[in-house]
This record gives sequence, structure tokens and C-alpha cells, in this order.
Amino acid sequence: MKTSKNGIDLIKKFEGLRLQAYKCPAGVLTIGYGHTRNVKENETITKEQADILLLDDLFDVEKIVDDVNIKYCYNFTQNEFDALVSFTFNCGKLNLIKLIRDGLRTKKQIAESLMLYVNANGKPLKGLVNRRLAEKNLFLLGDSNTEIKIEKGYSKLSLNDLRFIPKGNYNIRVDSNISAKTIGNTSTIEYVYIIGEKGDFFYTNVGYISKDAFNIMRGNYGKP
Repeated sequence: MKTSKNGIDLIKKFEGLRLQAYKCPAGVLTIGYGHTRNVKENETITKEQADILLLDDLFDVEKIVDDVNIKYCYNFTQNEFDALVSFTFNCGKLNLIKLIRDGLRTKKQIAESLMLYVNANGKPLKGLVNRRLAEKNLFLLGDSNTEIKIEKGYSKLSLNDLRFIPKGNYNIRVDSNISAKTIGNTSTIEYVYIIGEKGDFFYTNVGYISKDAFNIMRGNYGKP
């Protein structure tokens, strides 16, 4: 399988584009969309070259996900494959194997477990929370051929000010629209916390939840 436009757009959005070589936090020379092989100090490239480097990097990642798909007979849809390519591009092969538990996790369990990979130095990182949620939402689209829109500027709250929605029976949607696809329900999830707001919806760690689902004016939320 090859990564579709949905998967490539997601990766580009979260990796960001740098046309001049720089050192990442780990001290590795990086350029383009997170490309690290054979990068030279002070090197510059064009956007077109960055696209080529990304496709080259994706070739190796796609093979990793494809091998897992074949070995464990998951029969991934295009959206599921794209989501796992993005995850593996960011987290590596060993974490993909941990994510699927050597083929023991179901697809539903894989989707939920994506949200376990949001920490940096032992603490949740807003960028990773947003990326994992985007990957989860894409994964849960299943065999839909809908072209997703990777939103920008979701989060208005710091991670030190997360608000937790109390246990309840609230529909989780893939987008901030009452007609958007329902991808789950909060009754089966231990913690649902608000990352930001978008129109009449809260953007949470598991998806979009309508503000009308509970009485926010009465302060019906708090830290667990």
C-alpha cells in the first residue's frame, strides 16, 4: 500500500517544513519534512525537493506498516494504513510493534491506544496530543474515501489548564459538525479532557463533543 493524500497532508502538517538544515532537539541535522539522512550543515533545499525527500522517507515507513498488515492479517483500509504510517514516521518501528502488541490488539484497541503516545519527558505534549488525535480520527474513518481537512490552531488551553469532562454518555464526532460521523461515546472512556474549542464543540483528546451535551454554564467539569 502507498500513503494517500490524507496521510501525506497529516504528516506534512505536524512535521512542518524547513528548507534550511537545522538541529532537532536531539541534536540531529534535519531538513524538509523531518528528513535526517545525509543532511549537511547549512544545506538548503526547495519545497519540491522536500516533497521528494518525504516520499523517499515514506517508502521505508510504508514497508514497515505493510509488513505488519500482512503478518498479522489486519487488512488495513487506506485510512487506517495512512494513520499508522504517520504514527510510525513519528514514533518508529518499535513503537508500532508495541502499539499493536504483536498483533494481539484489535483495530478498535489500536485506535484507542494511539492516545498513549503523547508524552515527552514524562509529560503530555500538546503537539503530540493533537497529532495522535488526528491519527486516531483518520484511523476511525475506516474505509471512507472522504478527504479530511487538517485543521490548524486547535488548542486555546495550556496543558496545565486542561478541563476534564465528567463521566457521561456523550457522542464523539470526527469534526465540529452535528452531522459529522460519530466515532465513539464517552461512556467507555476513562478520561475525556478539553484541549480547545471550535464553534459549538469542544476539541478533546478523543474527538469533538458538542457543548450542548452537558451544562457547561454550571461548571460541570473539573480535574479528576
